[in-house]
Amino acid sequence: EEINPDNPLQYRYDGEWRDIRVETVEIEVKTADGIKKIQREIHRTHHGPIVEREGNKAYAFKISYADEIHLAEQILEMNKSKNLGEFLKAVGMLQFMPQNIMYGDVYGNMYYVATGRVPIRPDGYDWGLPVPGNTSATEWLGIHPQEDLVQILNPPAGYMQNCNISPGTMTPNSPMTPDRYPNYIYNTSVDSSNTRGRRFMEIMTNKEDKVTKEDAMGIANDIQIHGIGIWQKALSEAYKSRHEEFKELAEAMEIIENWDHRADVDSIGTSLFMAWWHFARRMGDNFPARLVRENKPLPPEAQKAMLMALEQAKSYMEDTYNSIRVPWGDIHRIKRGDKDLPLAGVGWQGWVTLRAVSGGDPNEDGIMYSGGGQLCTTVIFLGNPVRSYSVSPYGQSDDPNSPHYSDQAEKLFSKRLFKPTWYQKDELMENLKSEKILTLE
Repeated sequence: EEINPDNPLQYRYDGEWRDIRVETVEIEVKTADGIKKIQREIHRTHHGPIVEREGNKAYAFKISYADEIHLAEQILEMNKSKNLGEFLKAVGMLQFMPQNIMYGDVYGNMYYVATGRVPIRPDGYDWGLPVPGNTSATEWLGIHPQEDLVQILNPPAGYMQNCNISPGTMTPNSPMTPDRYPNYIYNTSVDSSNTRGRRFMEIMTNKEDKVTKEDAMGIANDIQIHGIGIWQKALSEAYKSRHEEFKELAEAMEIIENWDHRADVDSIGTSLFMAWWHFARRMGDNFPARLVRENKPLPPEAQKAMLMALEQAKSYMEDTYNSIRVPWGDIHRIKRGDKDLPLAGVGWQGWVTLRAVSGGDPNEDGIMYSGGGQLCTTVIFLGNPVRSYSVSPYGQSDDPNSPHYSDQAEKLFSKRLFKPTWYQKDELMENLKSEKILTLE
């Protein structure tokens, strides 16, 4: 925004000065002396709130959701929809923030849309940078309707997946390519993926038969880490080239070379590799990520740095655990209340399994406790009737005194097992534990 040098509460628009709207708000702030109420001014142009001032220049945020109030209504309509038409009508309200939505129904349809309220922006400006607010030439031209957004119905491959990846890698030979959409709608590269997305496609590409119930549950709980092999190869070649210099790494190299890439609770390869990766990423300019991914020879200094990182990992594990043969479940765990359990899978420093479980760095005892990832792993079979199986990481209750506070963690989640959910009323009533009758007066 161009601010009037003679009046900081005015901005220029199409050659005229407009008044900035000033709003005073009162908020409560926690201080060392308790809760205090303070007042703040919010300055707004017709574009939106001003968030920064630099002399006679100001920056305002224009937000496509600023005046939208129907998100809850859209979610309700989506949940009530009984077919694809009703679902598309609900999603077409465009109240969701930008995100991936996938749909499946009992009629065999599957659908994907990268939803969101996307402004129609005039040409001639770099919309990745601030644009001039003093002219109507930069005003949005409306909101793109549902049909303009990235989407697909019933892809030819018969399946699709989205693990926060590009529409171009969701399904084999995806027709959702950037040339079919404005750049700011597609908003990613065609080949963008991650370890989870690539692992899913690897499983399905090698699948010769239909996906069974057991297959589906196995995919949801898959603990194979995609992309490890190229690093095993690079380390092995580095060790062969500099064997005499790093003889003390023989046992560590044997563990890594024999590792099957599975982040299972009894895997010693996972523990050692993750420790090595932690130190290897600190190699700075000697970290040969691009060369390894392009399968190119590594220069001697990169090979040496990789093996020095393995030395550091070996020392760290010996100092922390008194061994380099430490099962992953001793290091990677889930804890709630008095339950402290081993946990398969990984979500750390860029390595993520399809079974998404993640935590912070190891604590002072060298243990990583999972605190993120899958909220409620669910496998749904869209038949007649619908069948579903699920598991939550801890339990159904937040009450530490409840038997359901950590029962799922102990009996199911830590063991990669599911329980049935009861969509049908007769099944639900057969498994009823308590009831409460509400009387409306």
